[in-house]
Parts: sequence; structure tokens; C-alpha cells
Amino acid sequence: VSDLRAIHGATPLDPFVTAFEAWLRADAGHPEDGLALIADRLPEEIPDAAVFQLCLFARGVLRIATGRREEGVADVLLVGERELRIGGVTPAGMPWRTVAAAALAADGEQRRAQELADEELRLAGELGTERAIGIALRGTALVAAREEERIAGLRDAVEHLRRSSARLELARTLTELGAELRRAKQLRDAREPLREAVELARSCGSVALERRAGEELGAAGGSEAAGGRADGDLATLTASELRVARMAVTGMSNREIAAELKVGERTVEVHLTRTYRKLGVRNRRSLVAERGRQLSAEGD
Repeated sequence: VSDLRAIHGATPLDPFVTAFEAWLRADAGHPEDGLALIADRLPEEIPDAAVFQLCLFARGVLRIATGRREEGVADVLLVGERELRIGGVTPAGMPWRTVAAAALAADGEQRRAQELADEELRLAGELGTERAIGIALRGTALVAAREEERIAGLRDAVEHLRRSSARLELARTLTELGAELRRAKQLRDAREPLREAVELARSCGSVALERRAGEELGAAGGSEAAGGRADGDLATLTASELRVARMAVTGMSNREIAAELKVGERTVEVHLTRTYRKLGVRNRRSLVAERGRQLSAEGD
């Protein structure tokens, strides 16, 4: 991203570039570097103008991530205050209510957190995009008081995000789901979403999220290797992977499988890619040739 500034110099879009570059540094495992970048390019009192909103939001998110929760929440709520003043109520671009809600709940401010999370979910539902609804559902789940509500909410969030193209948000939500299942002592159930989260985070280049998901996976008694070894055993496949593989060997296309299971084609692709690696085959043709009969028998 820095190359863009070097080529074009400062432009009216510079604050947007700065915000995304700060997030990239955080995803690489260096959130403090992201904060330093924002501090270098912008004053402490970030100007009250729409073009600077994303930078203010990024600073708030990274401050929360680095333990400066009070400052971070103040930044994020200021984003919301400014957005509401100019009529920006949609949570699609900056889900500030969800971010603030999670941080406030962690500080024991449950009532305020619940109000923000519920409002975000209502607005996301009106907007109707799977990404916005998924993020909002994650927010309401994280502030829920009861364990079963948190788990159910996170599962719903995962399903909505699977139908979107927001792979990094899906990885974040799978990590939260796995962590919640681990805390509930449902260790076997926790390992599947955490393994998927590790793979998705890696594919998105998010070192920080990959590390966190990996740590949760280890705490749940699993390992990355256990989820990806090519030992040829159908028992290594998850229920979803096995279902998709059975359908694939019958000749159904990814689109047909997605329609049948009511999931996105990207989800089918992820399941098949993981299946190929676990079974030690190269592609769908190899899957049919080497495992078609066995998969068909398993489905009888």
C-alpha cells in the first residue's frame, strides 16, 4: 500500500490508504506499527470530516486490540457520533456499534453493549447484506449473557458469512465460535471451526488471526497437522466435507452442490480443497478415480 503513496503522492484518498495500511500491519501481527503509522500521518485530534472517519475507526479498533480499551472505545463511539450526525446509519462500512459493544461488554458495561449490538443487528437486517448481518450477529453473540446463546449466535453468524465473500470476517467468527465451544468444554466440536479459521486466516495473510486461532486449536486439544494430514482416511473428513465429497463423486458441479446444500460456491470449494489434501488426491478427477467407490459405499 505504501507504494501507492510513493507513486501518487498525497491525495484526498490518502486517509483511506492510511487506514487500510494500518489494518494490514495489524493483520501481519504488528498492531502497534499500525497505530504508529496513523500517529505519524494524522494529528491526535483527527479532523471531523467524512474522509477521516475510516482512520479514526481504525485507530479505535487497534487501540482496543492493543489493550488501550478506554481510548479505543472513545474513538469508535466518536466515529458513531459523527456518522449519526451526517446521516450515516448503515453498518456496512464501519460496524462501530459491534466493535464498541464487544469492548464495553468486556469491561462489564453489559446494558450499553447489548443496546449497541441489538441496534446494529436491526440496521444490518434492514440493509440485507450477508456480510453486515453476519458481523452484527457475531456482535450480539459476543455480548450475550448465556453460553448457549453465544454459541447459537456465532453459528448463525458463520452461516451468513459463508454466503458472503468476506473470508477474513468468516475466519474471525469461526475463531470466536471455536473459542466459545472450547470454553464450554465441547472440545471436539471446537476443533473443526478452529482448523478452518487457521486455514482461512493464512489464506488472507492475517498472521495475528492465524496465531490466535492456532492457539485456541491447541488449547482445544487439536493441531493444524491433525486437520490437514493426507493419510487417506475418510475419518479425517468433517461431516460437511464428507457430504460435499460424496456429492462431487456423483458428477455434481460446485454450483449444483452449493444449490443443493444452500451454501455459497466458495464454501464448496473450501470443503473440496481440504478434502483433497486430507485424502492425498490432487483434484476432483483423482478423487473420483481413487475414492469414488469408497465414498459411494459410505453414503449407502
